[in-house]
Amino acid sequence: MELNYKVITKCDNNTYLYGIRYKELRKMEIKNWIYNRPPDMVRIPEIANILEKQNYLDGFIYLVKYGENKYYCYDGIHRLEALKYLYKRNNEFNNKVNHKIIIHLITTYDEYDIKKKFELLNKCVPVPEIYTKATQELNKKNIIEEVVYYLYEKYNSHFSPNKKPNIPNENRDVLMDKLRELINNNEKMNMLKKEQIKKLFELFNNKMKGKQNHLKLTNKQKMKCEKNNCFIFASKNWVKGFELLINNIEEIS
Repeated sequence: MELNYKVITKCDNNTYLYGIRYKELRKMEIKNWIYNRPPDMVRIPEIANILEKQNYLDGFIYLVKYGENKYYCYDGIHRLEALKYLYKRNNEFNNKVNHKIIIHLITTYDEYDIKKKFELLNKCVPVPEIYTKATQELNKKNIIEEVVYYLYEKYNSHFSPNKKPNIPNENRDVLMDKLRELINNNEKMNMLKKEQIKKLFELFNNKMKGKQNHLKLTNKQKMKCEKNNCFIFASKNWVKGFELLINNIEEIS
């Protein structure tokens, strides 16, 4: 597929900076790189609101080509998802605006080189530790992501973009780090499969619901928990309670 873009500069034999418009960019098949964290959908509308007020994308979008018109994004996936969200949300905007974007493109896929570039980029950006070590076990990463996605889909209104949200809410990336620590430090947790961990969260939710009168919740917080049937994050020390449940439970089918 022929794309309309401008070569800004050639960095080395297989690395270029391209200037491109969003309506051309979306013709490209772009996937999130396997070692990159999935986009936090809570943040997407906020980024889209910023982009709606300008006709360009801040910074570079880092892509690596791995096939014919196929690319991995290893940095900038939140901005790409926000643009997709923005153009889909607003048809009138879609017809009038066409964001300017600068792409840092590597044309030859070499996983070792991409990992080094990824780690270098993320030295300046705090991300969950499991993503700054690109050599981590993929199985553990996949378990954490699927469990968090399950909780996010089921209890969406209890997730906040704030890194230190008030109870009864939690931040998605912080939750990933907490699960990682639990899996790394608790031998029993480390042996569980993703479906077992999901079931544990449901058991914990029911346990916290039964203790709601002993929790330090305002009427507003309690009403939110009751409305969404979510008491998992109804205590600042919910992780300790969750680990206690893991240690005391006999078997999880």
